[in-house]
Amino acid sequence: MIILVTGATGLIGSRLVEALLAQGHEVIGVARESARLKALSIRTRTVSVDFHDATEVMDWWPLLYGVDVVINTVGLRHERRAHHFRNVHVRAPRALFKACVLAGVRRVIHLSSLGADPSSHSALLASKAAAEANLLKLPLDGVVVQPSLVFALDAPMIRWLMGLASLPRLPVPAGGRQTLQPIHLQDLVACLVRLATSEAYARRIIRLAGPRPWRLHDALATLRRAMRMRPVASLSVPTWVVRTTAALGSRLRWPFNQDTWRLIETSPSTEGSITRTLLGHPAKDLDQFIATGEAEGARSLSAWVWQRPLLQAAMAAFWLGQMVGLWPAASGLPRTLADWLGGALALGAATLAIGSMRQRRRWWWTLQALAISMLLVAAWAGWAPSEGLLSSLWAAGPALAVLWILGDRASD
Repeated sequence: MIILVTGATGLIGSRLVEALLAQGHEVIGVARESARLKALSIRTRTVSVDFHDATEVMDWWPLLYGVDVVINTVGLRHERRAHHFRNVHVRAPRALFKACVLAGVRRVIHLSSLGADPSSHSALLASKAAAEANLLKLPLDGVVVQPSLVFALDAPMIRWLMGLASLPRLPVPAGGRQTLQPIHLQDLVACLVRLATSEAYARRIIRLAGPRPWRLHDALATLRRAMRMRPVASLSVPTWVVRTTAALGSRLRWPFNQDTWRLIETSPSTEGSITRTLLGHPAKDLDQFIATGEAEGARSLSAWVWQRPLLQAAMAAFWLGQMVGLWPAASGLPRTLADWLGGALALGAATLAIGSMRQRRRWWWTLQALAISMLLVAAWAGWAPSEGLLSSLWAAGPALAVLWILGDRASD
């Protein structure tokens, strides 16, 4: 069977490609150009396509010759300057689905999200629902799969939850009564493979989740136990703090943002029987997600979730102090130059402070290089004793080294 998988280098798509290849299927992997796509091309046929630009039927039709099944796993967690929900979640899938009709593809599986709703205040969930409607109205054996929260150690949202679970006090956001019904990535992939190779389900929405819902507080406590960490007291977090943090997360593209909090607040859940039917056995439950051999790695990874931003914030405060210290040194300069220097230092310090909260590793390290360059220029120009500035750089070295060595643990 020839199966085309979009998002073939993503969290779900990459595991799905591996599972399909293991069963002997011919897979065409579609994703944006990247090193991971080049690596995948060694094992199977790949095509570089950017969903944001592939919004016409003819962008897809030439790729579908001889294809039996299409599985679309592409999705955005948040919008970026060059990628928007409307294109990636609505226009590109619509063009792909229409091309499937013209090319005679018999079956299309579209990965959506539990909670997708055209009337949702979340642009993410509303766009997901629009794509579902586009598929189900076409003359295809279309299947919409709505998974709940997908558990994988390298999933940004799961890392955030494990980070909360590893804190010195167990946070209870807004009472902690919200529910989660997560599904393990391995079970989700197995269900997708079954749906791709079976005609038992067609023209319907299938909701996949774990065996039972968990209260958020209990879920965090369970993750903490699974990471072999001792129990700690709970800390109640007011609703306004959670919502403010979520709003800030939307601006700074954190895994926890307004969309994820809306999902947690509405607590979408579903009966787990369909998941069990597709798997042929019970799905893993939350207390089985982290194996004994994974506990130490998960514990280290979860701690880094909150240690990293703390260390970055400390670096921002360090640079701020250094730049403020340079300000008096500029007072002896001509007024215009002194004003320019003061403004530049203030802007640089503010940028560094904001940059410390960003998730993008390349962006953050660019700011560090900028700060170091500014201090070296200040030392060269004689605005402050070079010995003091250079000793400050030596003091910052260990923290920067830790961030560099362990930086690959943080999601980019």
